[in-house]
Amino acid sequence: MYNLIMKSLILVLSISIICLNLLGFYVLASEQVNDEDGFEVSDEILAIVGDIDYGEYLSSECTTCHHAQGLDEGIPSITGWPIESFVWSLHSYKSGARKHPIMEMITQRLSNEEIASLAIFFESINN
Repeated sequence: MYNLIMKSLILVLSISIICLNLLGFYVLASEQVNDEDGFEVSDEILAIVGDIDYGEYLSSECTTCHHAQGLDEGIPSITGWPIESFVWSLHSYKSGARKHPIMEMITQRLSNEEIASLAIFFESINN
């Protein structure tokens, strides 16, 4: 009886953790293009249409940390994000408006076209 209760408790906790992770993804993926701190991405940058194949080619550095399967093991998933949210996020790191040493370093090396290509590629991945 004790084992059954423990298994049920573990199942409920696992489902709760999954639900919290999904909620976190929803919040990240639904970010506005304009952040409350005033950071904005220009319409010119948002109008760039990325190349999905080029984005796939570039994605290996991203998937070193961010799981392509959409897993969130301490590092947020970046698959299935709306394109504008993805572009906004990377440009906010590139400009220094958002702080994370690794993301700032990586995004400094990316062109606007490369960011757009990564955005369209990762948006296309459904988990």
